[in-house]
Amino acid sequence: MVNNSVIRCPYCLCKQKADKSKIVCRRCRKSFSLQRAIKSSSSGAANLPINEVENKKMGLAFLFMIIIILLCNLYVYKNSSSIDGPDFIAKYIVFFFFTLLLRHTIAKNQRLLIIILFTTVAVNRAIISYQDGLRSFELLAMITFIGCWLLSPATLSQVFSENNNNSSGCGGGCGGGCSGGCGGCG
Repeated sequence: MVNNSVIRCPYCLCKQKADKSKIVCRRCRKSFSLQRAIKSSSSGAANLPINEVENKKMGLAFLFMIIIILLCNLYVYKNSSSIDGPDFIAKYIVFFFFTLLLRHTIAKNQRLLIIILFTTVAVNRAIISYQDGLRSFELLAMITFIGCWLLSPATLSQVFSENNNNSSGCGGGCGGGCSGGCGGCG
């Protein structure tokens, strides 16, 4: 990068001029080197560096989650008729803890797929059981609803937090200010 070029701070994306090799952001006051700075285009948008290793990890995690979804639903499809209701509910609760473990370890950024995994197993069981003549799914629906709520991307502390950065008038229910919660922020 050439000195006196327009760059952005890697922490807060503040646009500023680079006049030396060690730069202090005028907004967040964090220091960074010229090599860590983000090149700014003339259109005003930042050219964020793409981390190829992170993209490969995300792709593998996505593929892993799709395989888990297919295998779990195949298991439910093959064995649903042989498992009675209370046994399935017990296994479904254990399955919830498995999905919760997945959410916090392997698939941290795949929360929507975790919810899809948890929900499709219940929907698959309900469809197969309905075809077999069963009509009572209230407990399964309640466990699925509560489980999806507990597996949801934003926890209550994140939703109702008053310390959101750059909240710009979106209110407490925005889910993190302008980090993608309400779409009308910024």
